[in-house]
Amino acid sequence: MSTYKGRCHCGDVHVVFETEQHSDQIAVRTCGCTFCQRTRPIYTSDPNGQVIIRHRPGTLHTYRFGQESAEFISCANCGVFLGAAMETSAGLRGVMNVAGARMTELTEKTATPMDFDDEDHETRTARRARSWTPITIEVRD
Repeated sequence: MSTYKGRCHCGDVHVVFETEQHSDQIAVRTCGCTFCQRTRPIYTSDPNGQVIIRHRPGTLHTYRFGQESAEFISCANCGVFLGAAMETSAGLRGVMNVAGARMTELTEKTATPMDFDDEDHETRTARRARSWTPITIEVRD
């Protein structure tokens, strides 16, 4: 099991990514949507892994746009964008922004550009349920 840890800039939101994949097997990608063009995230996910987001009370901010199918998660204090999550038939699934969480072992990899603009809501939801990581969001002291 490989574990990658990161956090937002101020430290109020922590992210833990657990995967059976070795770092050279983990694919990272970028997205060409207008939100991602502005925030420049580098994403990864593993449907067989686990993401845990731990945050202090009141420090998790979510934002929906476009098809409004996912909650884009950032720190309410420092504004760092950490990933996205959505409820699926398989439970809560998410994709992690390794650049925002400063997981340097993964941000140094070459990211594959992706374009999901042509997906309808059904196709997008099915892809995310199939390829995003199970995620747990916890409040910490």
